[in-house]
This record gives sequence, structure tokens and C-alpha cells, in this order.
Amino acid sequence: KFDFSEEIKLIQNENITIDKEYDFTYLVPPVEDYKTAIEEYNFRMDPVKLAPLQKQIKEKDNIISALNQEKTTLQNELNSFPIKKQRLELANLEQDLIIKKLESKKLAKSLGIKMSIINPKITFIQANSAKARIQNHLSYKLGQALIANSKSILGYIRMPYVLSYIKDKHKFEQKAYEEKIKENPNLALPPLETYPDYNEALKEKECFTYKLGEAL
Repeated sequence: KFDFSEEIKLIQNENITIDKEYDFTYLVPPVEDYKTAIEEYNFRMDPVKLAPLQKQIKEKDNIISALNQEKTTLQNELNSFPIKKQRLELANLEQDLIIKKLESKKLAKSLGIKMSIINPKITFIQANSAKARIQNHLSYKLGQALIANSKSILGYIRMPYVLSYIKDKHKFEQKAYEEKIKENPNLALPPLETYPDYNEALKEKECFTYKLGEAL
């Protein structure tokens, strides 16, 4: 292996004079001029080169935005399916109630009695009473109807219609309540334990009327 480092140093340190006849350095511009020219060229050409890329990026961004919007729309439709299903079920229940009521009217007409006798007494939920909420349970309402309609032959005849009507009506009310809670959770009724008449309500749950309906 040859080492020419010493020779190179000697050449670098040596002051070499070139005869004017053979000196052509004046034909070559300074390096700084080349650097300036290249920088100016790049400055002018960069926007031209970047324009197609920027256009492609913009097109891709538009596609992504459209896909995200479509995804959001599909997600909203998907989320609305349970609500639509529940509303359809409520509509079907409402139709069933109308049919039951018409059947009750038909029965009343055939028996020659007033419709008001067939319509059962229904207790609605009262937000300020635990006892009223217990009385709104299906078991209590069925027991109430059994007792009221077991006092006469006509009562026994119309009892199947009355019990069926109460069940459908209760189911409809529960569905409507659940839908309201989904739309606005603040409408949910508080736990029974928080009511001042909670202990009295527990006694109502052990009464004969409640147990009779519970046995059905």
C-alpha cells in the first residue's frame, strides 16, 4: 500500500504559478455564481413540480372527506334502526289495542251492556307515589280486573277480553315509557326506595289483589 499523503501536502502548500498563456480560469465563473443560479432555478421550479402533487393531495383529501361523511350518514342510519323498530312495535301495539277495543264493543253490543262497564280501571303512574307505582304493575291491574269481573256472570264472560286488553295496554305504556327514557334519560322515574311511602308500597305488593294478578 502506497502512502502519498506527504506528497499531496507538499503540492497543496506549493505556490504554483501558471503562465498567462495557459491560464483559462477566467472562462469559469466563480462557484458562488453557480450556487446562486441553482437556487434561483429550484425556487422557480419547485412550485411547478409541486402543483401536480398538491392537486393529487387535494383530490385525496376530498375523497377522504366524502367517505367520512358517508360513514357518518350510514352510522346515523344504523343507530336509528332500533328507534324505528321500537316505534313500529308501538304502532303495532296501538293497532292491537284498537282491535281489542272493537272486540270489546262488539261483545258489549251483543250482550246489550254499556261499553263503560267493559273498560277496565287503569291506574296511571304517579311520579310522587311509590304506592301508585306498585298499583301500576301489571300484576296489580290484573288482580284488580279479576276481582271486579268475578262478581257477576257477565263479568266472567267479558273477563278474557278485559285481561287481554289490560295486558296489551300495559305493554304499550311500558314501550312508550322506554322510548321516552331513551330520548330523554332525565324523565326516568327514581327508585322506589327514595319515596316517602316506600314501606306502605311494599305492603301493597303483598296484598291479595297483587298476589292474585301475579298468579296469572
